[in-house]
Order: sequence, then C-alpha cells, then structure tokens
Amino acid sequence: MELKVPPRTLSQESVQALLIMMLFNNQRFASGTGFVVNGPKGPLLITNRHNVTGRHQETGDPLNKHGAIPNVLEVVHNVKGKLGNWQGKKEVPQ
Repeated sequence: MELKVPPRTLSQESVQALLIMMLFNNQRFASGTGFVVNGPKGPLLITNRHNVTGRHQETGDPLNKHGAIPNVLEVVHNVKGKLGNWQGKKEVPQ
C-alpha cells in the first residue's frame, strides 16, 4: 500500500543533500553533508553530530589530525530558480 503525504508536509530542501564545509578560523579542513527542514521557529540543519563537534562520537577525540574543531560551518545551498548554481552560507554551530 502506498502512503501519500500531503504536499505541504515536505519541502524541496528536506529531500536533497547539501554540502557542508567545516572551517576553523576561516580555513576549510573537512566536509560533510546535511539537509534542511522547516522547524517551528524556522529552518533547521540536520547533519551528523561529528560534523558540528569535529569529535569522535565515542572517544571525544578530535577527528582532525591537527586537532581543529569547526567554529564555522559553510552550508552550500542551491540558488533558487537557478539549477546548477550554488551559494555558501556561513553559520556558527550552537
């Protein structure tokens, strides 16, 4: 049986992966992916914990060999209405 979801429940942003660049003091050192969903207070970035913390889930050790922990995430979004064009938006992890 096919489950139908009302069209307003899903947004385009929630079904496509976005590139996330991890930066420490404006130096890119790692990348990952995530997606955006609309939350009660606005858009939310959904990604893996280690992309935001820069640390191993179980040991807490830094994943970067130089110990860099991201202090800025650059999320690369599709430019609305311009297929194939991308724009980075910097966000501070909270």
